[in-house]
Amino acid sequence: MGFSALAQVAPLLTNLALTPYLIRHLGLDRFGVWSLILVFLATLAVLDGGVGASLARFYAYHGARGDRGGTGRLVVGSLTVFVGLGALVTVLSVLVAPAVVTALDVPPRLAREAEQLLLCLGPLLTVALAANSAIALLQANARFRSLAVVSGGSCLVYAVAVVTVIDSGPDLPLLVLLTTGRYLLTTACGLAAGARHIRIRRPLLPLPSERREFVGYAARMQLSGFTVFLNGEVDAVVIATLLPVRYVGIFAAGYQAAIALRSLPLYAFPPILTRMTQVYAQHELPGATREFHALQFRWLPAVLTYGAVTTAAVGLAVQVWLGPELALSGVVAAVLLAGYAVQVALTGMRTCFVRAIGRPGLETRYSWCSTAVNLALTVPLTIAFGLVGVVLATSVGIMAGSLYFVVLCRRVADLREQRLPKRWARATALAVTVAVLGDLVVLRLGWHGALPLLLAGLPVLAGLALAWPFIGRELIQGPRIRAERTPAEEGDTMTGRTAPERGDGPPRRVLIVAQLDGYANSAKPLAIERYLREHGYDVHLADTLCLARASSAPGSLGRILPGSARPAKLALYANDVASKVLTRRWSFGRRHLSYYVLLTDHRLRRRILRTELALDDFDLVICETPYDVGVLTTPTSAATLYDCPTPWADEVLDEGRLTRRQHGKLRGWERDLLEEMEYLSFSWETYGRYAQQEYGISGENFLQLNWGCTPSSERAGFTRPPRVAYLGSLSGQFINLPLLSRLSRLYPHIDVYGGPPPDPSLGLNYRGYASPEVLRDYQFGLITCTRDALREEGFSAKHMQYLEYGLPVLVPAWRRHLDLLRGSVPYTEEDFADRIGALSDRERWRAVSDEAYEQARRLDWNRTMEPLRRLLDGPLAPPEPETRSGRRYAPSGGTGRVP
Repeated sequence: MGFSALAQVAPLLTNLALTPYLIRHLGLDRFGVWSLILVFLATLAVLDGGVGASLARFYAYHGARGDRGGTGRLVVGSLTVFVGLGALVTVLSVLVAPAVVTALDVPPRLAREAEQLLLCLGPLLTVALAANSAIALLQANARFRSLAVVSGGSCLVYAVAVVTVIDSGPDLPLLVLLTTGRYLLTTACGLAAGARHIRIRRPLLPLPSERREFVGYAARMQLSGFTVFLNGEVDAVVIATLLPVRYVGIFAAGYQAAIALRSLPLYAFPPILTRMTQVYAQHELPGATREFHALQFRWLPAVLTYGAVTTAAVGLAVQVWLGPELALSGVVAAVLLAGYAVQVALTGMRTCFVRAIGRPGLETRYSWCSTAVNLALTVPLTIAFGLVGVVLATSVGIMAGSLYFVVLCRRVADLREQRLPKRWARATALAVTVAVLGDLVVLRLGWHGALPLLLAGLPVLAGLALAWPFIGRELIQGPRIRAERTPAEEGDTMTGRTAPERGDGPPRRVLIVAQLDGYANSAKPLAIERYLREHGYDVHLADTLCLARASSAPGSLGRILPGSARPAKLALYANDVASKVLTRRWSFGRRHLSYYVLLTDHRLRRRILRTELALDDFDLVICETPYDVGVLTTPTSAATLYDCPTPWADEVLDEGRLTRRQHGKLRGWERDLLEEMEYLSFSWETYGRYAQQEYGISGENFLQLNWGCTPSSERAGFTRPPRVAYLGSLSGQFINLPLLSRLSRLYPHIDVYGGPPPDPSLGLNYRGYASPEVLRDYQFGLITCTRDALREEGFSAKHMQYLEYGLPVLVPAWRRHLDLLRGSVPYTEEDFADRIGALSDRERWRAVSDEAYEQARRLDWNRTMEPLRRLLDGPLAPPEPETRSGRRYAPSGGTGRVP
């Protein structure tokens, strides 16, 4: 979330830097008027019908489906709504501006300026909402680097312009003009950066079905948004009505400080919401629930510690920032921040969760609870404590609503909290003490302004840094996978290998160890997890892709930083870095040093996983990657299954990462490993034959689980000219991008989806990342790969994705065993265009498409996973050696062969 945080921190830093400057040059009264106008703008932006708050969710949804047309319609539709809202507000401002200025306690000398600013609210609202739409587009498509450039650049231009142009006196209309320019710059640059995710074509506006879904969601978001107005912005209106307008400026300064500190943890929201929405789109409610619990385990203690430290220090920091004469702003900030800290800790991940699953109504209910408590307390607390009473009512209301939200989410999806780390209280107390003492020292120095404010932040950072060693390791490691033991009944002879038949006791527990990279390596472990859950088994999935990193979120800063101070994890991180430096681009290092890097990685992962995964708590442990298979060699009462993607030593050799001598050693090591497994499968049955023939393994432990697919209910249709899709990873050498480039020149109607983005010099029609649903718009799927003995015997995971939609699959003619994958169209580079041309007739294409779709039905995951269900329903004991002797490879079920 590094670039996401940078994008959102830029406006806050800009406001923090400019506030002392504006107070000094405009005066407190004129600054109060400007603050009131910004409150009106924020209120109107919230009361936009829920459109702005809903855009990020629907942009992410369209992006996950590869629907650029839907995104384009949403962009045009939202901008149309924003222009209409701006016009409506302009008309209303003309009618009511004098009455509003009269009703508020604005000094007579500032009344004319205040009326001018109110007349500018309409256009200002339109460009502000448009800027938010452009930002939401980049956030939803995980374009956080571009977002950081756009946001930071516009803020920098704005800050320089304000300092250059604003001097003193009646400069408020000029300040409005600069603010409008800032929003226009953000809109233009944001839409330009996100242009590749948009397709503008008729119809320009969202379709009726899209409008109904969006309007329903936006209406619920609007109810939540209205409570945001009542819980926050209305405070300024109440203060402006009852107190001199300068108190609006005092409130605004404290409110700004509290909002800035509250927002820091919220910088994680855009990537988390994007990820959780994608998880929900792929794995529905169970996947989103699992993602919530993994994130909340870390979120709650981290945010509570942060909130306690900043609440204790913010009052002193505001005095350092603005001077002792505005100490009341510091009190306002501390009271508000106490409520915000509880709110963010309890509702942060829950908010992402309910938005991802399309249940924003839960937010609405808890927001209205906050509002009800706030309104009930505002009058008595204001009478008792004045300005502080107004914000105290808001803070208490926010806390009450947050607790209610926890109850609502538990009822809907059983979202629960786990206990705080054991040393959390001591760590937080130490951090608070250090932060407060440090800020007292800074305040005594007598320095004020934006730069001294940065100095006041150092004790806070120091306090948080001191707290980290107490709780950091536990947060990074996450919740330990541990089963609840069920006491054995008298006479029960069940052991780790001889469990009762299914239905006679608790469901079998299965642990899947995999590396979820978002591409082919994710498909099979997620399919196994889904299949077993649907059949009543208790399944846990351990994602080890970023085992040594601080975060697994795509595009986040934590994904490139070490995640633990443990020696084994630091060593694994160092080995990862060495791999990138020595074996990624240096040809000698790639050929001669990869062997040592791979073995080091294997040993370190085995050491880490055997301590972090409670293997004995499971009946069966399945490993889906050669990098982590060492964990299956550790002593455990669980049965073990290695679902090997490909014969690894030969795969690495063909990628140019081994010498012949190293290959011989690695193959011998892998052969012994494969024989040691209790159960062994390969991702495709022909790999099993290959391993027997080339490696010399016995095959006595085979339990074949073929790669499968989920046939789509919406098949591809025929169009002319036929369009060809390539969908998959673009990073491996075996992908053969040069061949893909040459084929694209031979036949121009080839679209390429996947990542990372290819070299533009290849001339590919690259369309970015897309979900498999995009294949419905194509007539052929394409496979390109380098030719070697292993790939001649193998298959491609994308082959199954193409079959799901009934696409005939263009496959290199040298690949063997295509009789197992009907609907394949073998090609050579010389006859590629002719093979497509031969199927450019609708009837002939339909005949091959029917073969492809029927093959997909035969390879349904429910069929290919059947041997695994039979294994779990049995005693989980490996076959006795005497019954396995002399056995050769024979698939146990789920074959792709057509009888």
